[in-house]
Amino acid sequence: MSGGVQDVRVEDLTAINTESAVRIKSAVGR
Repeated sequence: MSGGVQDVRVEDLTAINTESAVRIKSAVGR
């Protein structure tokens, strides 16, 4: 069970980091 929870956390962190990176690139592009 804990392994599954860790997987979800990693996926969430990756999604958040990707979103932040895209926003930063968009801001720089402007």
